[in-house]
Amino acid sequence: LVFVACHPELPADARVALTLRLLCGLSTTEIARAYLVPEPTIAQRIVRAKRLLAERKVAFEVPRLQELSDAVGAPLASGRPLVVVPSRALTGVPWLALPDLRGRPVTVAPTASSWAAGAVTLDRPRVSALGGPDLPSAEAEVDGVLARWGGRRPATLAEALASSDLVHVAAHGRHRSDSPLFSSLRLDEGTVVAHELEGAGIRASHVVLSACEVGRASHRPGDQPLGLTATLLASGVGCVVAPVAPVADKTSAEIMARYHKELAGGVDAAAALARATADRPEAGSFSHFGSNWCITGAAAHS
Repeated sequence: LVFVACHPELPADARVALTLRLLCGLSTTEIARAYLVPEPTIAQRIVRAKRLLAERKVAFEVPRLQELSDAVGAPLASGRPLVVVPSRALTGVPWLALPDLRGRPVTVAPTASSWAAGAVTLDRPRVSALGGPDLPSAEAEVDGVLARWGGRRPATLAEALASSDLVHVAAHGRHRSDSPLFSSLRLDEGTVVAHELEGAGIRASHVVLSACEVGRASHRPGDQPLGLTATLLASGVGCVVAPVAPVADKTSAEIMARYHKELAGGVDAAAALARATADRPEAGSFSHFGSNWCITGAAAHS
């Protein structure tokens, strides 16, 4: 892809724009800001570059999941848990959707040292669950989590994060690639954006976000990932489970019920998510971020 984006047939400005879009994952808006030109100018530049490559019969496509699995998943295939510290280009990969990694515990971590140091094991976790409006499955999903753990439903996300060890959120979510710290969750209390969580008093060591795309991150200078999940990890949450792409509401609710059953049974978070999604490739966009999290066998709920 590097050689395609920087093909000598392309003008220099088109090579840079195409590389930033394809390999770095920047939006046309972000590229236009860097160039100090209108967004349509960049969009046309990228379209013309692709058209020229097509005319020159240069193969141009983003790798499909199977191709990515062949290149990355197959060489790493084994039954052992896998920890991925992704490059910028691989940040949004749905690892559990790759055929060679399906059913295998995979953790996506900012660094290997943070993964190694952040594992949490608890005896009797305090659990909270919250929902959001206009999501038909949210109420049943929240009720199922609370029934499984014997938890509570606080009025606000801030209250849940400050008072619980495990927090589950079932709501509509949005990742803002143009302004990732304004990525948000639509909750019954109103909209909560990522930057409001910075500096908040957080007790929770595990947060489950059953909300579309909020596992995504956008990068800024220094390769720092920014977004809702990244903000929670940077604020002290050790483990976050969230999807990097849209998931159907019904599918999400079913997978989350499976996940909490495994987790409450004493299975660690990475393995619990792998088991919950193993036979449901459409749910492979759920990812396990940060470090591992589990409860002791004595505290396991049936």
